[in-house]
Amino acid sequence: AAQAHLVSCPVCIRYRLTQYPIMSGKGSIGLSNRHLASATAFITFACFSYPIAVAGGWFADPSVAWWLGLKGLVLSLLVVTAAPTAAAAAFVLLLRGRYSIDAKRKIIVAALLIPALVTLCAGFEVWSSAGYASKYLISTDCTRVKAKADMQVSWATAAGVFDRCIESATTAVDTRQCPGYKEITDGLGGQAIEYLAIMEETGSCTGWCSPSTPIWTQTPSRDACSFVAGLVLKGQAGVAGTVVAHAAVVTVAAFGIAKAMPIEG
Repeated sequence: AAQAHLVSCPVCIRYRLTQYPIMSGKGSIGLSNRHLASATAFITFACFSYPIAVAGGWFADPSVAWWLGLKGLVLSLLVVTAAPTAAAAAFVLLLRGRYSIDAKRKIIVAALLIPALVTLCAGFEVWSSAGYASKYLISTDCTRVKAKADMQVSWATAAGVFDRCIESATTAVDTRQCPGYKEITDGLGGQAIEYLAIMEETGSCTGWCSPSTPIWTQTPSRDACSFVAGLVLKGQAGVAGTVVAHAAVVTVAAFGIAKAMPIEG
């Protein structure tokens, strides 16, 4: 009786079919606009979750921030924002627009291809820049590259304040409380000195071009902070290389993914 009632009720049949988007197309089988939009956004986020996480690491790394500067910040932001922006745009277009199947597939390709190309280019630039910086930071030559030589000058300035401070101290010295320290950190090379302090505190290193007496910690080390910073950037360059490879795979796969998506006609 229930089946007879369902067959005799066209409104009920239409309602039942709309609950299953794969059955609700007009003569075709595929995802409705709402489900297609959600699936595209999910796939885009899934494809770029790894590059986004890596770029977040670039953004937070003090050595990347210092040696790549504004370029490193911009590249990190491009990778972090490209996929969410593309996913949001594709979601809105697929949800609200009335497009042909071919047009919908092009939107899906764009949602994957655009952030893939942005990530590929940004990753390559980080790979190149970080790799170059790592070489001269690891090198024992402290005069050829001006930025590295200037950092040695900043370290010598902080060391001078520390040496004068411990001459009159009878207990352990907090360098940041030493007379004259605030003046040098407020000066032109203040940011470089703060970077050196971060490196010594987090990188288990001392000195800059060569190991020396620790200034901000009480822990001696046989590694110079320039060498440690170079190793960090070398590692980041390697990770950037995997991001480039990942983006290249997504670039190639974007067309296959779009073709494989079941789309409602």
